[in-house]
Amino acid sequence: MRLWRIIGKRKEMAKNMNQRSEIVEATLSPPSTPVSVPQAERANVIRHVATTLVQYSPGHWWEADSADEVAVGAVLTQQTRWENVKKAIANLKREGLLSLKAIAGACTDKLEDAIRPVGFYRVKAKRLAALANALLPVGCVQGLSHMGIREARRLLLSVNGVGPETADSILLYESFARMP
Repeated sequence: MRLWRIIGKRKEMAKNMNQRSEIVEATLSPPSTPVSVPQAERANVIRHVATTLVQYSPGHWWEADSADEVAVGAVLTQQTRWENVKKAIANLKREGLLSLKAIAGACTDKLEDAIRPVGFYRVKAKRLAALANALLPVGCVQGLSHMGIREARRLLLSVNGVGPETADSILLYESFARMP
């Protein structure tokens, strides 16, 4: 009897997760036909969504002191436990390498040593350098706010090692940082 209760609860949990997933997909998916939304209305919708996310979130969704730190953390956290990313970020802070400008000018060996706790440190060092070199000309992460969202996302996705999830994390943080 106990086994059937457990199976029933798991089915109920899976059903709830599927419903939540469908709601998120419907909310985030672009409409099937292009919709022209005035800029002022778009800003209100973004503000509403952001406020709702903050209201229902468990707290700060990213432990970072700057937008550059979020971008660095977004790359480092790929296929890595957050505890190891924290160690790498602490190393980067200690070495003075926790800005995209510093990463772009850093010696590869020094950068690799700092991020060694995350694993794949040679690959991730190259990805961080590529991200820094791509964002420096536009004014780092803050410079993305002067671009359209699609243009900014396209720029991020053009960087080797930055996929949709990483790009969206950076853009979402940057959007939250701009909110009044």
